[in-house]
Amino acid sequence: MKLLYYVVAVLLATEVQSRDIVSIIGVGDIMLGTNYPSKRYLPPNQGRDLMKDVEDILNNADVTFGNLEGTILDTKGSARKNCKKCYSFRMPAYLVDNLVTAGFDVLSIANNHIMDFDTQGVDNTIRVLNREMDLCGRSR
Repeated sequence: MKLLYYVVAVLLATEVQSRDIVSIIGVGDIMLGTNYPSKRYLPPNQGRDLMKDVEDILNNADVTFGNLEGTILDTKGSARKNCKKCYSFRMPAYLVDNLVTAGFDVLSIANNHIMDFDTQGVDNTIRVLNREMDLCGRSR
């Protein structure tokens, strides 16, 4: 419900109110690469090419929303303990630039990977994303 309020507020605050059509794009899980447990899981070219085929589409929406599947944390942080069969995602902060370039306005961080690197990962994710876009799903 909070997302609906957000979308309405954004649309009312923009030129969209004078048009008949409002476009909203929502995408599922976004995981741009992880530097845990190794940097070999990071995309080449700092991930700049990951969304180049869809950037025009995402940028043309009035609101573009996605689910960030992981934390934004350059180094350190404690990965999940006692996890025999799970993945922990730790994306470097520079990858957020690719989300901005692709046109994302809002990201949800309410998912099973936001605690992959405990509160340090959550806090840093919120801090980094708040500089670039709006987020929903978790606060501290």
